[in-house]
Amino acid sequence: MSLVLVTGGTGHLGRDLVSRLVEAGHRVRVLTRRPQPSPGVQWATGDLATGDGLRDALRGVHTVINAATCSPIARRGSMRPIDFIKSPAVVDVDGTARLLALGQEPECSTSFTSRSSDLKTPRCLIPA
Repeated sequence: MSLVLVTGGTGHLGRDLVSRLVEAGHRVRVLTRRPQPSPGVQWATGDLATGDGLRDALRGVHTVINAATCSPIARRGSMRPIDFIKSPAVVDVDGTARLLALGQEPECSTSFTSRSSDLKTPRCLIPA
């Protein structure tokens, strides 16, 4: 099976995605600032906010599932009115842009998907 990179793989959504992908027999690599060893998962140390480690994390990857967020709602587990006005873009917007830019480099043959409710068949937003 091809290698799938999951960003945000240690978060609420990401943990479920990683588990389902591993159970389905996929080879899975998780991009994280703090690796947490678990069976059947490769760990790539990096940070979407800074771009550190992204190129290495993408090496040999066929599909990227971008489940990372820096949303205060996700961190807190609840919503406040200020969240509608101010939410940091460093991961959600800038980090996604970094992933997409690296994916367009000639040596990269990666397909991307971003937060999808269909976990069995991830959507490819950018063809390889």
